[in-house]
Amino acid sequence: MASPANRDDSEGIFRRLARNAAANPFVVPGVAMTGYAFYTMTVSGFTKDVAAFQRGQRNRVAAQLATIAVAIAGVMYNDHLKQERKRKAAEEAAVAAGSSSGSGNF
Repeated sequence: MASPANRDDSEGIFRRLARNAAANPFVVPGVAMTGYAFYTMTVSGFTKDVAAFQRGQRNRVAAQLATIAVAIAGVMYNDHLKQERKRKAAEEAAVAAGSSSGSGNF
């Protein structure tokens, strides 16, 4: 399988995780909440506590839903920031091109 052109194979797993967590920091607590809900669900399954097991399942699903929603919102926000930076760079380039062409007309 071919690797994507923008993938850096020399980047380790921990650096990649840190970079992705910095790009979308609210996903990490969502993953922790999902893990904790799964843990409580597992413990209650071993102790045969049906009500706690059901709560654990509901909490896990809610945590997963929240994590996915936050991840999607983070990606959309980062895309918005990239588009704003491109727009500002294009405006600055247009202003610089316009001011340099008319500077000799005194």
